[in-house]
Amino acid sequence: MHFRKLEQELGAALFRRLTRGVELTEAGKLLLEHARQFLEQIERTKGMVRSLARGNRGRISIGFAGATYFQPRVPGLIQAYRKLYPGVVLSPLQSNTPQLVTALHSGTVDLITGRSSA
Repeated sequence: MHFRKLEQELGAALFRRLTRGVELTEAGKLLLEHARQFLEQIERTKGMVRSLARGNRGRISIGFAGATYFQPRVPGLIQAYRKLYPGVVLSPLQSNTPQLVTALHSGTVDLITGRSSA
């Protein structure tokens, strides 16, 4: 039986074997409590992983060249995105275009914005 092997491995009795069934010992109650917490943590973690895979969690670093962050539409777009995806952290970074391009290539930023000259 698997429980006897577990009891041997732990060096503690998990059950009191009675003539009409079994009951948990203090060690058994402790193991059960922690096993339940462990299973709950697994379920929370699975949900977080699913949410991350769907793009509902995580971090996006956005590089802004010059004063593009202060363009009238940008704050509204950021606010709208945060409402749609509250689990995603948006991290702005303001710098010049060459540094932002380097950061994009190195993976330091995920997206860069700039002003069009057209």
